[in-house]
Amino acid sequence: MLDFSGAKFTEYVDFTGAQFTKRAGFSGAKFTKRAGFSGAKFNDEANFSGAKFNDEANFSGAYVKEAVFTQAQFKEADFYKTQFVENADFSEIKSTVEKAHPHLDFHNVQFDDPEHITFLNDNLSEVSFVNTDITRVRFGEDVV
Repeated sequence: MLDFSGAKFTEYVDFTGAQFTKRAGFSGAKFTKRAGFSGAKFNDEANFSGAKFNDEANFSGAYVKEAVFTQAQFKEADFYKTQFVENADFSEIKSTVEKAHPHLDFHNVQFDDPEHITFLNDNLSEVSFVNTDITRVRFGEDVV
């Protein structure tokens, strides 16, 4: 396992095109500046539970076998053309900006197993799912 849990990244972090062959742990990590994961390949679980992104998080074009983003905080995140292969949990995501909602772009995202994609206790009023099939994605009753 590659473990960055609880790490503090105070400068721009660039994992663009990185290949994670084992579980990647970023739970509780804090990203002060931009975080680049575009084109990254997560062949096992990518755990970002409780991670805090104070600037843009770019996951565009990433391949993610399993993802955990429960209680993650975002200012804005770009998931354009990301492929989620199995489970992905986006429950209880929040904004890093007080009294705001996270701006998330799921434009052209591919959910291979949509029954195992979860959004619970989320305010999705600033989220875009343009050209993304969310027909069988699980949304909780309390999602806005």
